[in-house]
Amino acid sequence: MRSRSFAALLLACLLAVAGGASAHTPGAPPVAHNGTYELAPYLQVNYSLHLFFNDLGFPMSAGDTLAIDWKVNGGLGPSIDFEIHTHENGSTSYYGPVRLSSLNTTWKVPNSALFMFNFTNPTAYPLNLSFEFVLFAPPQDFSIAFFIMPAAAGIAFGWFLWVRAGRPAGDGDDTSSGDQAPDAPSLDEEE
Repeated sequence: MRSRSFAALLLACLLAVAGGASAHTPGAPPVAHNGTYELAPYLQVNYSLHLFFNDLGFPMSAGDTLAIDWKVNGGLGPSIDFEIHTHENGSTSYYGPVRLSSLNTTWKVPNSALFMFNFTNPTAYPLNLSFEFVLFAPPQDFSIAFFIMPAAAGIAFGWFLWVRAGRPAGDGDDTSSGDQAPDAPSLDEEE
C-alpha cells in the first residue's frame, strides 16, 4: 500500500516538472506560415493584404519572437508599406510602418494583443509578394526544475525511509495486518 503511495507521489512530482506544451508556451516548437500574394495597384481591390496573425494560426503571446521575411518581386522591388499593429483602443502600431522592397528581421511580441499585419502597394503596378512568418516561443525556463527536481527527490527519499522504518528488520515479513513485531514491548504493559 505504501509503495503505491510512493509511486503516485513520485509520478505527481515528475509531471509537475515536465508540464505541458501548447503552441506558445516556453519551449514549444516554432509555428510557421508562408505564402504568395498579388498586390493590385494602389486603391484597386486587393491592393493591400491586411490580416490577423491568428488567421494564420499564430497564437501570439508576450515574449514570443516573430521572424519576418518577405520580398516584393523577388526582392527587386519596388517598395511597399509594411506594418504590425492592433485595433485595440483605436489603432496602435507596433512595428513600422516601413516602406521597403524586402525585409528579413525579427520582432519580439510585447503583449498578448490581437496583432495584425498589413502589406500595402503604393504603386500603380501589380506586385508579387512572397512572405514567411515563423513564431518562436521563448526558451524553456529550467530554473524551476532545478528547484523542484531535488525537492521531489528529497521527498521521495524521505518517503522511502519512512516506509522502511515502519517495517521490521528481517526477511521482509508483511506487517500490513497490523501485528506487532514479536520483540516489541506492548503498549498496554506498564514498566
